[in-house]
Parts: sequence; C-alpha cells; structure tokens
Amino acid sequence: MRPALPGGSKMTRALPSSGTSTAAVPLCSDCLPAPCWPPSQPSSRWLPSVLEERLDARVDAMLAAGLLEELRDFHRRYNEEKVAESCQDYQHGIFQSIGFKEFHEFLITEGKCPEEESKQLLNKGIEALKLVTKQYARRQNKWVKNRFLRRPGPNAPPVYGLEVTDLSRWEEKVLEPAIQIVDSFLQGQQPAVEPITMERELEENKRRGHECAVCNRIIIGDREWKGHILQRMRTSERKQ
Repeated sequence: MRPALPGGSKMTRALPSSGTSTAAVPLCSDCLPAPCWPPSQPSSRWLPSVLEERLDARVDAMLAAGLLEELRDFHRRYNEEKVAESCQDYQHGIFQSIGFKEFHEFLITEGKCPEEESKQLLNKGIEALKLVTKQYARRQNKWVKNRFLRRPGPNAPPVYGLEVTDLSRWEEKVLEPAIQIVDSFLQGQQPAVEPITMERELEENKRRGHECAVCNRIIIGDREWKGHILQRMRTSERKQ
C-alpha cells in the first residue's frame, strides 16, 4: 500500500521488480525534478511494452504476500472508528493511498454480509486496484513525456529507452546498457545509443486571441482556446 505521490515521484513504484540487485542502478532517475540534474546529465527510462500485464501480476503478488491482512489491520487501527462516525476521508494523507480506498466496501462489510457477497466485493476491490494502478502508470508516462520530451525545459536531461520486454534477458538488455550510459556520462563521453526524441509542442502563447465565430467571442490564450474547442465538441456530442 503506497500513497499516490505527485508527478515528481520515481516512476519505479508502478513497475515490478526483476528480483535482482539491479535496483541499485539509476535507471529511472528521469522522474526527478530537472533542477536536480546538470543540463548534460543523461537519464534512462523504462518503457515496458507489457507494462499492464506486469502491473496486474504485481497486484496479484501483493495479495499473495499478505496485502489483505495489512489492509484489515490498518482499517481496524485507523479507519474503522472513522467509518462508524461517517467521517472517513479518502482524499487526504495516507488514506488516499492506492490500494486502500479501493477495498472500502469489502472492509466495512466483511463478516457482516453473506460470504458470496463478500467475495464479490473483494474481487471488485482487486479489479479496482488493478485499474487505478494502470491509470497511475499512464499518468506517470504522460508526465515523463511532457516534462522531458514534448515540453522539455532548459535543464531537462536526455532520456534513453531500455528494452525490458524479456525479463530473462534483464542483464543483457537493461543492466548492461544502463551501466554503459552512466559510464559514458562519468567519462565525459556521449553514450553509444541515441536518446529518445519526440516532436516538441510549440510554446503556448498566453496572450494570443482566438475568435470563435460560433460563440461570437474572443478567447485569450492558446490553452484556453483548446479548452473552449474541446468543450464545444463535448456539448455537440451530448446534443446528438
């Protein structure tokens, strides 16, 4: 059970461990805020093509390792009284953690409803946990792409992709290339591999005016204009 941290958190929390000592290698430092890095410092990023399958497996492994017992204990110690007083809060602090609030219905009804219903609520919680875990991973990927690839700042480091599809070739495909990238930087040399590139978004103009012929309005700012167009599209879809 881990809290849903802001965008600057390490990407590794949503990725399964390989079971080796490779965690000591700085593979996923790209999620650190840019000021922590010199402009020329490289960064390696995990881009698993089978991420969602691994995230589902990660949840299953957490359950096998005793997640339910941890949830029951936490609920009994810190949340049961709040639920009884109808003042539980899943929006702040540790209570917003991914892996706890998804099991709310199961925890408050366990032992108080038929066994079959309890099983259904448990499965509902498990599926919800798998869903929000994958959503969190997508947000992390989106944040990394925007922060370092689409709209990189002046201190954004290069981002290097590592092929992690086949875990049986972890050292060959991940550990050794990552070490080579880091060694190249330490020696003041360019890595043998090219960093990931992506078409950059044009800088938004906050003062540019856009005229909407339909609304007969002037919308100031590129971002506001995009939001206006999107809202009109949604309104049009609802009317159809």
